[in-house]
Amino acid sequence: MLGAVLALLTAFVSAGYLVVGRRIRTQLPFLPYSWIVFTAAALIGWLIVLFRQVPVTGYGWSGFGWILLVTLLTQILGHIPMNAALHHFTATFVSVSTQVAVILGAIFAFFLLAEVPTMLQIAGSLVILVGILLVIKR
Repeated sequence: MLGAVLALLTAFVSAGYLVVGRRIRTQLPFLPYSWIVFTAAALIGWLIVLFRQVPVTGYGWSGFGWILLVTLLTQILGHIPMNAALHHFTATFVSVSTQVAVILGAIFAFFLLAEVPTMLQIAGSLVILVGILLVIKR
C-alpha cells in the first residue's frame, strides 16, 4: 500500500513540476532555470540523506563511478532536454513524451542484456505509443 501511495504522490509532484516549470521557463532562460532546479534537488537529496542517516562513504571507486555515470546520463539525456523542451512545448506534451523512455529502456535491455520482452510488455509499449501519438495529434 505504501508503494501505491508513494507512486500517486510522485505523479502529483511530477505534474506540478512540469506545470510550474512550463510557466517559469517562459520567463527564465534555460541555464538559470536548470541551475535552480538541480541545486534544489541536490539540497533536498542531501536533507533526505541526513535525515535518514544513509551512509555516503565506503562504496569504493567502482560504486561511485557507476553513481556518477548514471547521474550524468540521466541529467544529460533526460532532465536537461526536458527542461529545455518546457520552453517550447506544453507540460502535457513533455510529460507524455517522457513515457517513451520506458520503451527505449526495453529496447536497450533487449539489445544490451538479451532480455526479451513479454507479450504484455510489448502490448503496453504499443499503448504508450498510441497515447503519445494521440497527444501529438491534438
